[in-house]
Amino acid sequence: MINEEALRAQDVAAMLHIGKNAVYALAKAGQLPSYRLGRKLLFSRDDVAAYLAAAKQGDAGAPKERPAATAPTSLPGGSGEGEAVIAGSDMAADVLANYLNAAGVPVRRQWEGSYQSLVSLYEERADAALVHLYDQRSNSYNIPYVQRLAPGAPVVVMHLSRRPQGFAVAAGNPKAIASWGALLRPDVRVANRRRGTAARILLDEKLLAIEAVPAQIPGYGHEAPSALAAAETVAAGAADVAIVQEHIARTVPGLDFVPLQHEWLDLVIAKRPSTRNLVRCCKALIEEGGFRRDLGAVGHGDVGSAGAIVYEC
Repeated sequence: MINEEALRAQDVAAMLHIGKNAVYALAKAGQLPSYRLGRKLLFSRDDVAAYLAAAKQGDAGAPKERPAATAPTSLPGGSGEGEAVIAGSDMAADVLANYLNAAGVPVRRQWEGSYQSLVSLYEERADAALVHLYDQRSNSYNIPYVQRLAPGAPVVVMHLSRRPQGFAVAAGNPKAIASWGALLRPDVRVANRRRGTAARILLDEKLLAIEAVPAQIPGYGHEAPSALAAAETVAAGAADVAIVQEHIARTVPGLDFVPLQHEWLDLVIAKRPSTRNLVRCCKALIEEGGFRRDLGAVGHGDVGSAGAIVYEC
């Protein structure tokens, strides 16, 4: 029976910060309970809340009932050395954890931003980290941060995806916000993110490059708790611009997206005796078609180079 607690796929997509296709994929895999009323696929608010709670506790990585055909058949078995910990707040980490668990490689999720994920890897509180951190000096992603935040730590870095990053603005872009310099206008208010998040680091790096004083930018001191919350702040008219990935801007009604650059999402794995099997399994499954398809379904754009090793020490 439809009531105020019944959610449509687009409602769930907004709550989970993913696209509708990804919601359908979660329902099909049995990871997110759903039911049909006529032709409508509906979800319980309690079930979605439970999925979110499990994800934050690291338990959503194991699918409830994943069809065997979706698990790669060429992966080595689990190492028997306990759970691997994958840090990161990007939904791609959940996709990765799902595949690893389905292949018999135990994985636990640790939810934190890209910067803190690398710190956790360096401090050996995580075995792998998903990162998308921009470095202005080299005009590149991730490797400079790996070298600075995990000095002397043997790691391997694999590409996962390349996706558009830019501004979420009100529909029609009424204030014509199309460059980083536009953020310096007194009539432009920013919906900012927390320190250590990829969006905040990108903003700060760009402001440093144009010698801006961040404290003088309206809204800079207000930190939204998530990318979706920042985008919704713009949609509500409480801010004029937020730095988000394209699929986030497309999720929220009443917004347009202004692309500025492409960002790289990479997987960093610590090279330790206990992670040898994890490295082998990740390399094998990331190159597998099913994983790439599922990764693309959660808004990850170009996954053609997924699995390519771009740095190793």
